[in-house]
Amino acid sequence: MQIIYYLIGSIAWLIVLWTGSTLLEATGMQRAMARFQAISALTATGFTTSKAESVVNDPRRRHIVTVLIIIGSIGIVGLIVSLLLFVPRGTTVPSPSHIITIVITVAVIILLAKLGIYGKITSRIVRFIRNRKPNYYSLEKEIVYEVGNHVITRVPVNSKMIETTARLKDTSLIGQDVTILAIEREGTVISLPRAAEPVLAGDYLLCYGTVCEMPKPKQ
Repeated sequence: MQIIYYLIGSIAWLIVLWTGSTLLEATGMQRAMARFQAISALTATGFTTSKAESVVNDPRRRHIVTVLIIIGSIGIVGLIVSLLLFVPRGTTVPSPSHIITIVITVAVIILLAKLGIYGKITSRIVRFIRNRKPNYYSLEKEIVYEVGNHVITRVPVNSKMIETTARLKDTSLIGQDVTILAIEREGTVISLPRAAEPVLAGDYLLCYGTVCEMPKPKQ
C-alpha cells in the first residue's frame, strides 16, 4: 500500500511543477526555460544561469519561485518523515491490482506527453491568465542574443497590441528597421513570415534589429 502513497505524492509533485512552470511562462518566459527554473526551485538545486537573474529581478517570478522552494522543502521533509514511519513497520509487497494501477497511471502520463496534450493545455492556461491579469502578468521583451548594438529579441504579443484578428503588416510591430525572423504560436514556428501573415494574441515574434529600433509591447 505504501507504493500507492508514493505514486500519489509523485503525481502531486508533477502537478505543482506544472503549475509553477505555467505561471512562469505566463510572465513571458520561454516554456523550456520556465520548466527548468521550476524544477530548479522545486528541487532546491539552485543552478546559477543568466536566466536566474531574470527571475530574481522580477517580483512576479520571484514570488512564484519562492512558493516553489517552500513547497519543495516541505515535500523533502514529508518524504523523510514518511520513510521514518514506513521503514520500521516493514514494506509490503504490492498486490496485482496496485501494480496494474501504477502501470496504467504511468502509461497514461507518458501517452498524454507524447500526444502534446500538456503543451496544448498549458498554452490555453497561459493565455487565460494573461487575459485575466494583464497588469500582474504584463509582458516584456526577452533578449535572446546580443552582439554590439544589434539584438535578437523574443517579443510577446498581447491583446493590447493588436485587434482580435490582424496581419503582421497591419500592426505597429513592423515599419521600423526590424526583421521579423519567426512567429512562435503554441509550439509551432512560422519562419520568415510574410507581411500578410496573421498575428494572434499569445504569439511571440522573434525580431532582429538594433536596440533602439526594437519594438516594445504596449502594457
